[in-house]
Parts: sequence; C-alpha cells; structure tokens
Amino acid sequence: MRGEAHIGRMRYIQLTAVLLLSACGDGGTAPTTPTTTPTPPTPVATSISLSATTLSFSSLGEQQQLSATVKDQNGAAMASATVTWASSDIAVATVSAGLVTSVGSGSATITATSGSASANASVSVEQLVASCEDIQYSFTDLGLVLSATDVGQADPMAPVANPSALQLDDGSIRLFFTNAGDGIASAISDDGITFSYETIRISGPDAKDQGVQLGPSRIFRLQDGRVRLYVGSSESGISSFISNDEGKTFTVEPGERITRTQANMDAIQKLSIVTLSDGSYRGYFGPAPQHGSTAVLAD
Repeated sequence: MRGEAHIGRMRYIQLTAVLLLSACGDGGTAPTTPTTTPTPPTPVATSISLSATTLSFSSLGEQQQLSATVKDQNGAAMASATVTWASSDIAVATVSAGLVTSVGSGSATITATSGSASANASVSVEQLVASCEDIQYSFTDLGLVLSATDVGQADPMAPVANPSALQLDDGSIRLFFTNAGDGIASAISDDGITFSYETIRISGPDAKDQGVQLGPSRIFRLQDGRVRLYVGSSESGISSFISNDEGKTFTVEPGERITRTQANMDAIQKLSIVTLSDGSYRGYFGPAPQHGSTAVLAD
C-alpha cells in the first residue's frame, strides 16, 4: 500500500510538470502580423455636368463658351480629366474645347465625353431678320458730276461708267471709272459731289498687252493700306491691280482672282469686297449682263 501511494504521487508530480511546461512553453514572444494600408480605388469618370444645357444664337458666327465638370465614382471633381467635344451637325454649330460657334440655321446637340461619361447641350440657331418697315429713305438727285467731255472725250455720249470710290488718307474722295476705251481713269473730290478729272490710271491697251481685258472695276483698300482694283469683262474672270500710293499708279497682279470655272459662269464682273469680323474677305459679283444670275464667293 505504501509503495503504491508513492508511485501515485510520482505520477501526479510528473503529470503536473508536463502540464506546467506545456502551459509556459519556451518563454518566447508570439510573432505579430504587420499592418498594411489598403490601396484606394482609381478615380473613374462617372458623371459630367455642363455650364449650360441649352444655347441660343440669333446670328451666324456668334460664339458661346461651355465648360464641363467631371466627377468620379465618389462624387469628387476630377480637374485633370480629359474631355472631348463633338457636334451632331457641324453645318449648324461647331465646337472646339467647349467653344461653340453658330454656322447655320437649325438645331444641333453638343456632346462632352470623358471616359464612359457624357453630357449634352442643345443648340438652336435662328437668324433674326431686321425689319425695315419703319425705316424710310429719301434721295435727292444731285445731277451729273462727271460728263464724257469733262474726262477728255470728244463725244459727249462716250461711255463713262462703273464708278467706284475710295476715301483717301486726307479725307478726299478718288473716283475710279471706265473712260470709254481708253482705260480706267480717276477724278478727285473734297466733298464727294464736285469732281475734278485727274488722268488715266490704267491704260486699256497696256492692260491688254499684259493679258488683262478691262471692264467694270471696283476699288478696295486692304488692311495694310494698299489699294487693290478688281476688274472683270465679258470675256474673262476677275483680275486685279495693286497700288501703294492710293491709286495713283497700279501694277497688274498675275493670274485671276476668280476664274470663270470657279464661278461656273461664262464671264464675271463687278466684284465688290467686304471685310468680315474674322478678318477674312467676302466678294460679291455677277455675270456679264448676257450671262445669267448673280453669285457670291467667299475668299
């Protein structure tokens, strides 16, 4: 009995030691897992809002600026997002970097796109026609300001025609006209009413020797101060002469400014030039009387 009790205590002591060792382990520290910061999602263009959703134009060449605000999936603005612009009808309106320009009457849709997001603005172009119902003009005939004999013609019925006026730097008026078959002449006036004949500025025979058939002419001052004289005839397109001294002397310019093929006319005359707001020129002209209707050409 005493021996069995001793054996039992030995087993208990051994078991306790095993349990204590199991509980204490080797006395080391358990390893820890490092903390990592999650990567935020890449911003994606989700919505676009425009500064205006409708644009109205009352004239051609008018411009209005659109701006686009792009936001991501979290509603945050994406300042560096790329936006592309497009027009559904470039005959009505064009767009570049959000700048919308009216081109023709009608309707169009301007679309701004960034990624898969897009937004639209509707465009309406309707030209307003000026009313002249309440405007009246009265004219007084001042009589003949230049006769054929005033410009050196012996025949009082000699054709002196197609006048075209140029205001000079000093405020006086120089009038250019066809002087029968002699060529293109000029007269000067301080008031635009009383004119004094000057001389032939472009000789008809000399011009013909240079390949230009003189006819009705129109004078036009260029933006650089030079003067250009456009001439046409029943046998050609529009030719031109250039002057650096306000129309006192002219030099023929090679070629034709408008050919009969371009105008689709057998002969063209009387090119009148206007300067447009964008700095370009537009010419209005017509055929020789025996060759049909009027035309317009943008230069």
